[in-house]
Amino acid sequence: MVRIAVSASALLLALAGCGGSGARLPTAEAPALRGSASPASAGGSILAGEGFQTLVAATEVHLLAALGGELAVGSGGCLVLRDAEMRSYVVVWPPGVTLLTDGRIGVRVPEVGALTAGDLIAGGGGYQDLSTVEHPSILYPPIPPECTDATSSVLFGSISSIGRE
Repeated sequence: MVRIAVSASALLLALAGCGGSGARLPTAEAPALRGSASPASAGGSILAGEGFQTLVAATEVHLLAALGGELAVGSGGCLVLRDAEMRSYVVVWPPGVTLLTDGRIGVRVPEVGALTAGDLIAGGGGYQDLSTVEHPSILYPPIPPECTDATSSVLFGSISSIGRE
């Protein structure tokens, strides 16, 4: 009986995280690579590449929403996930993601490999309405102002590449 109650509580907490309630998730401090926020006041980092930038979370997320679409560069220069309805979501990658160093626009995801603009990607995570995000956030840095053409973000917990469009 206790096991059922604990499992149900864990599921409810995970589902609450998918709703974009702005709940803070525990995290270890991670230094920001760009921006004015100090490591103690913001989580994650912003990685700046040649003509694009992207965000990396300070800690892994374990949310249950199915995410999928095309990786693209939004009008503000941030990497976005573009869904079938052409809505753009600023991408927040899990920890450990790095920029590609060979001149391509994209990132290297541990255990997945290189993902570049134009790739179709899928994974699990959550959506966050940017108007409800408290900043400084302990999970990821503030969305750069030039990238707020997207009104939501996607936080990837798991990722897979499913090819090119």
